[in-house]
Amino acid sequence: MSYALPRLLVGLTLPLALWSCSQPTSATAADPYSNGQSYPWSQTTALTPQSLTPGLNTLQYETALFARNSWGPMERNLSNGEQQAGDGKPLTLNGQVYAQGYGVHAGSELRFSLKGTNGAQCTRFTVDVGLDDEVGARGSVIFKVLLDGEVKRATLPLTGNSPTQQIDLNITGAQELTLIADSAGDGIDYDHADWADPKIYCNDQAAAVQMSLDRSELSIFHKLSGTLNATFSSTAQVAGPLTLRLENGDCL
Repeated sequence: MSYALPRLLVGLTLPLALWSCSQPTSATAADPYSNGQSYPWSQTTALTPQSLTPGLNTLQYETALFARNSWGPMERNLSNGEQQAGDGKPLTLNGQVYAQGYGVHAGSELRFSLKGTNGAQCTRFTVDVGLDDEVGARGSVIFKVLLDGEVKRATLPLTGNSPTQQIDLNITGAQELTLIADSAGDGIDYDHADWADPKIYCNDQAAAVQMSLDRSELSIFHKLSGTLNATFSSTAQVAGPLTLRLENGDCL
């Protein structure tokens, strides 16, 4: 009788120990998006003016009018990473590393003014988009580019296996640019979206060339053929083709 109780306790303890070791790891640890969680963020810092100037402007150095993100802060020149600021990796799409751009997450929106300074009129926007390599083959995102609130470009749903997409958009006359990364309808799991190497090209409207041709500069004018040879000079730097138009004036 004195040995029966210890044997019974051992017999009960061993199955309990085996059962506890066989439990799977927490679902939250395996999937940070479990239970539909999100870590929404929006821009709250004071804004400084943009400075879109004639020539090439790299957009990630410009101040957004508004920004929001669904999984921690948006990242500048890094992938979205996780919930903390600055926890991303170098922006990488299909093995290509980008030094500049925005790392965001599905459920994000970035808005920028397109009003140029110093006589600049902005005419073109280019960017590479896709899911960052840090999510592997997972995730699914639709990228949208809006001008003045109207969708001008929208990709098909892109996954971690999709080729990088290039967007090249005429933005002449538009006042506001909006970049949206949306879930493709299957939740936001691993939807780490990159706006890589975003650029805005602007022309210098103040540099329009105006020239006049005085009668004294005419070298040959043949009344029958109507051909004209003339010489002129300009201090303006002219790139590309130049069109000259002859207008009727006072007769000689």
